[in-house]
Amino acid sequence: MNDNRFIHLETKLAYQDQMMHELNEIVIEQQKKMIKLEKLYKELVCEFQSFERTLLSNPIHDDKPPHY
Repeated sequence: MNDNRFIHLETKLAYQDQMMHELNEIVIEQQKKMIKLEKLYKELVCEFQSFERTLLSNPIHDDKPPHY
């Protein structure tokens, strides 16, 4: 293998290694965001269920307002 080809392969490998590192960092950040979103989703579901229970225990009546 001549020196130019060897240098080319080493350079290519270095770029791929850097790209892999950058992609790994992106995956880590996205995983952190997913964890936050899952937590927020669970909180919203709990809040919605609480709101739903409140509505079911105190139904809104469709009575006419007093001025009718």
